[in-house]
Amino acid sequence: ATRYAVRVPIPHALPVRRRSLQPRSAGTAAAGLKLGRLPSRRGTQRAKLNTGTILAQQRIFEQLEKAGLAVSEAEARQLAEYLALMEDWNKVYNLTGITDRDEMIQRHLVESLAFKRYLKGSRIADVGSGAGLPGIPLAITSPEVDITLIESRGKKARFLRHVQGTLGLANASVEHSRAEDLTPMPPFDTVLARAVAAPPELLALSRHLLARDGILLVLTKANYRREAIELGEDVRARWVEDPVTKLLRGSLVIIETADGRWEESSQ
Repeated sequence: ATRYAVRVPIPHALPVRRRSLQPRSAGTAAAGLKLGRLPSRRGTQRAKLNTGTILAQQRIFEQLEKAGLAVSEAEARQLAEYLALMEDWNKVYNLTGITDRDEMIQRHLVESLAFKRYLKGSRIADVGSGAGLPGIPLAITSPEVDITLIESRGKKARFLRHVQGTLGLANASVEHSRAEDLTPMPPFDTVLARAVAAPPELLALSRHLLARDGILLVLTKANYRREAIELGEDVRARWVEDPVTKLLRGSLVIIETADGRWEESSQ
């Protein structure tokens, strides 16, 4: 029998792709980053912002507690975020002339929260809100009331809407309007004003916003007594004082009209 040799072709070996198993450094692994990939500039800026916000939150918490205006940690965080937004927008919109952080806490937050214990009712209006003072700090620390921020200047109204949306303040709303052009329904229980106008002018602009037994709560300059006389016979103005108001650069005044009942004593 004849034998035949059969050659079976052997296929070429395919290349084997090998995966590098180089260990990641401890620092890189802890950061959750791929080897050789640096953090983005945006991430670095965000980390710096978060660190700054945490430090500002602690300063706010401590300084407000020292002033007798204790807030929760969550409220201190929102107040810190609010001041950070104000600082950022202030570079373009000129929201405030105060740029030192400690002075911002004293002038913006302490002066705004001094209104809190004298609020009446649940419908509050902040006339000439500007950068949101005193309305935004009060909305942060008093979620049980509804606060309308009234501002006639478009840029500042845009800032207020940005703050309201960014901080998620469901109890705050913005009215881009002059106070004298509004007809609220129902009227407000308390109308606030801070460094907007002299009390006689302010009362003329905002009296129609008040409910029958509503009050106008004003932070005004020290010589309010002369201005109170100019308000008229059907208006009563009362200067209020407590440990917090003693820290203010001015007087906190409650103005009531004969449309409602006189309040016989401070709250």
